[in-house]
Amino acid sequence: MGLLDAVDRSIAPAVRGLEYRSSRHGAIASNIANADTPGYRAVDVSFAGALGRAGLPLAVTHPGHRQGSRMPGADRVVLSGGEPRRDGNDVDVDREMALLARNQIEYQFLTRALGGRFRKLKEAITGRAAP
Repeated sequence: MGLLDAVDRSIAPAVRGLEYRSSRHGAIASNIANADTPGYRAVDVSFAGALGRAGLPLAVTHPGHRQGSRMPGADRVVLSGGEPRRDGNDVDVDREMALLARNQIEYQFLTRALGGRFRKLKEAITGRAAP
């Protein structure tokens, strides 16, 4: 194993986490943008799909786990369980705004974690502590 492999293994989980959070941000933004579109069903990004791509398949171990149906060609899933309004739309804007805030906080956490790893790499390469 070379130095680049070690660096890649060090930062890859945070990068994958950022990719997942970025995709989820798009899905949540789409839900909010379509809050008044008749027949629109809320979507989310499959965490199981993201784990599967990372080599960590997710198993359903509890009957209370939320089920969804996969959209073709994407990790986005149509959420089930939400009660649609008369127009067929099931977007709950308050729920989506809460999800957006949480997703943003998790994204910021990952960017700080990734920045910390790069800072340590810089310190190791230069031999000096970063300010």
